[in-house]
Amino acid sequence: MNFNLILQFISESCFQSQCILCANPAENNISLCQACKRDLPWLTYVCFKCGQPLPTAMRFCGVCLRQTPPYFRTIALFHYDDLIAYCISLLKFQKCLALGKTFGVLMAECLLQHYQNDIFPECIIPLPLHEKRLKERGYNQALELARPISTLLKLPIDVFSCARIKATLPQSNTPSVKERRRNVKNAFRLLQPLPYKHIALVDDVMTTGSTVAACANALMQGGVKRVDIWCCARTGGNFF
Repeated sequence: MNFNLILQFISESCFQSQCILCANPAENNISLCQACKRDLPWLTYVCFKCGQPLPTAMRFCGVCLRQTPPYFRTIALFHYDDLIAYCISLLKFQKCLALGKTFGVLMAECLLQHYQNDIFPECIIPLPLHEKRLKERGYNQALELARPISTLLKLPIDVFSCARIKATLPQSNTPSVKERRRNVKNAFRLLQPLPYKHIALVDDVMTTGSTVAACANALMQGGVKRVDIWCCARTGGNFF
């Protein structure tokens, strides 16, 4: 996989109807051709609660059977393989916002299937960035994913009610479970009462679930009754 070539294709495809992965004609206005869309590392068997990839069709993983996370369910699209990791890196650090639209549209399509027998949340909250990191980056990649989801599913986005008040280290720099939990403890705060009881938190990658669990706890302490997690990719870990 030539990642430099992919970056070139993405740059050239931002304003063209080209596939961001192979530069062939894209379909359905998502900057992906059908072949590349089909070959993405889609998740098949996952834990209903935490989205942990599973080897077979089981409803819950062993961790969630022993300790229920504060969020109700998790929906993730992809295995966090090298290709997805590279694309997420481009979205987060190289301002390739076209990837946010592409993955957001794919997430919306997937969510329509997952909520056929469930009730959609009343509102979407992109996982907040700390003010310092938001100024450094210039945008929140979770919000870029949430925009097309909001448009296609006709759900409001709230970026004002919940804030990240603690400048945490990147979770990738905190490998142990205890460090991850300590890193995000009290990291989020509800700034104003929410008129919603059912919220969806949107993020790019879910690793152990510690960060979304901390945010979900803050929302539920403020009166939210149910929090669902929507993420683009899921790694093979769960220690919330």
